[in-house]
Amino acid sequence: MRRLIPAPGILGGLVSAEPAGDGRYTGVAATVDAQGRLTFFSYTFDTPAGRITTEMKLHSFGEPVTVKAPPASRTMNAPDQVYELF
Repeated sequence: MRRLIPAPGILGGLVSAEPAGDGRYTGVAATVDAQGRLTFFSYTFDTPAGRITTEMKLHSFGEPVTVKAPPASRTMNAPDQVYELF
């Protein structure tokens, strides 16, 4: 089993990655397209609340994006326990 180097913050609890025998690892997954751009990334880590798996799918490279913050009336602060994870 190969242990990943711990990172500060939330990813410090990243679960180890195990060789799958074909150049890939279980526990962490990444895919790139023909241009070498990351198109998929997945990782699993442990928190005091339990194990969490995150998957990110990236696409539409080069297309313009518009992002607006939601109105304050539609947001709330996270509980203090969440900030302890970072």
